[in-house]
Amino acid sequence: MSKCILYGFPLNKPCKLCKCRYHINKDLYNNCMHLAILDKGNRPFRVSEIASVMGVQKINIEESLKDSTDAIKIAKLDKTINVGNEIEFIENSHRCVCCSKKADIEVGSRSPNLYYCSEDCKKKLPPKLVYLIQRLGVDARTILVACVRCFSGVSIMELLEISEKELKFLYNYYFGVTITKVTNDNVELDLEYKDINFHYYKLPNTKSFIYNDDDIVKNVITSCFC
Repeated sequence: MSKCILYGFPLNKPCKLCKCRYHINKDLYNNCMHLAILDKGNRPFRVSEIASVMGVQKINIEESLKDSTDAIKIAKLDKTINVGNEIEFIENSHRCVCCSKKADIEVGSRSPNLYYCSEDCKKKLPPKLVYLIQRLGVDARTILVACVRCFSGVSIMELLEISEKELKFLYNYYFGVTITKVTNDNVELDLEYKDINFHYYKLPNTKSFIYNDDDIVKNVITSCFC
């Protein structure tokens, strides 16, 4: 017979301690999350099973898992970059976060009171990238380099909430790098390709890890993922 892991009494009927951190509304497990976990054994829970046991919508579990995964990824980026709070956007200025022109297209719920002037600027600086700039306090180029240091191509797409086409565009736009393939394990690129029309400006030397050389990005991608 199973016992309560907190108080030791027999769990031979549904537990009535509603404020217990292990309490769930499932008579099958005598209202105890611990019993549900024991019943599952070493088999992982599917999202649908977690939703059923917890009595919540599947979409809420998926959103919670994504938020938790994002938090881990952002913490890893933060540790890799090791700088912060150097770049800030001025809220309610109605100036584009990408080009500083007058703007009225909202960036999104993660970055309230910030705006784009056009869909083209939104493509160059996607909403999740704006959010990461706010969180980490560094420029988009630094974040994108840190991403290829830390994650696979698919993980970068998931973190930035963009498609493979949009990911390829970003690395070409910021670094002149042509990515030919993105997989769950790696990123492949054309090392011989050089965009002759690509120009970027040099930022002043600081103590920050700010990368401005497309060769650096190529080397990072090659060493990490190819």
